[in-house]
Amino acid sequence: MSAIASTTADRRAAQAWLVVLAGCVAAMVQWPAWETVPFHLAWVVLAILAAWRITSTRRLLVLIAVCAVSTGVACVHVVHSLSADMKDLSEVPLMAVMLLVVVTQARRRRDSLDEVAALAAREHRRLERERELFRGASHELRTPIIIARGHVELVQLAVSDDDIVADLAIVVEELDRLAGTAERMLLLATADDPSFLRSSEIDIGSLLDRTHERWSVIAPRSWCFGHTSDGTIIADLRRLEVVLDVLIENAVAHTSESDTIAVTARARGDQLCIDVTDSGQGIAETELPHLFDRRSGALAGAFHRTSGTGLGLPSAAEIVRCHGGTLSVRSAHGAGSVFTIELPGYVPTTTFESPMAAAKG
Repeated sequence: MSAIASTTADRRAAQAWLVVLAGCVAAMVQWPAWETVPFHLAWVVLAILAAWRITSTRRLLVLIAVCAVSTGVACVHVVHSLSADMKDLSEVPLMAVMLLVVVTQARRRRDSLDEVAALAAREHRRLERERELFRGASHELRTPIIIARGHVELVQLAVSDDDIVADLAIVVEELDRLAGTAERMLLLATADDPSFLRSSEIDIGSLLDRTHERWSVIAPRSWCFGHTSDGTIIADLRRLEVVLDVLIENAVAHTSESDTIAVTARARGDQLCIDVTDSGQGIAETELPHLFDRRSGALAGAFHRTSGTGLGLPSAAEIVRCHGGTLSVRSAHGAGSVFTIELPGYVPTTTFESPMAAAKG
């Protein structure tokens, strides 16, 4: 239907221009002294029409031929009427050539834009298919994981053999890991949904205290939590805690009990910067550019930095992006890592000069 409508519009535009051409030729014949104005008007209107409306090359060439013949005949009449120089007739083929050059460039530009639009549409469809795959797979995984976990827990209660209990604990742990993968797949699939974030005012000190309470008990490390200024930020608390959990989980996985993990917040203008620093094994330089890219095939090793799910760091980066911020990393192999969350909209309350509040666990 759209192609038919376009052809019909082209035909009507060509018909309208023919009316304009007829008027211009009549003016050239009727008022020979004015021949320059109607002559150029006919070609200029055709140039505009050709560049922005006519899609058929054949129709365009026919119109150029019609314009050249009509204006050429009128120019001959003008030359004879005014005993003008025959060199004036050279404008007719020159205008035709100039029009072809203009139209060629306009067509090339339009073809390039069409190609870019087609590539963008294909990329959009690919991303939509990826989101649908993630969304569907995560939903499909949830129910069997919950059922399997429930049955394993029932078996745990029914057996008394220590070896079997230990094996079942491993099964539960792996099911929890799989559930985390499903959750992160769903997160990546729904990140662009308008309802993805449920923002509220978050106190920075309270956020760090909650994070410290969760992690200092789970993993025996030398922990340091602190902030250099009091303030708030508008963000989704649950999603922001997911980001911190992913980064801390990554740090725990690549440190030993003798290492230090620090989670510190600082203000930089109207931005809040949260650093998750560890003194662990660090990240190879070749992996750094791809850490947050879930589509890179070369990332298998880097993705296993987050409990083997392959989606932890990409999901964290996606959450930060949805908040209008950035997630970056500084690291070197054997020298630890620093992951930095930068979020806009920081509002200070009471700025103070004091050492970091540290808690050792």
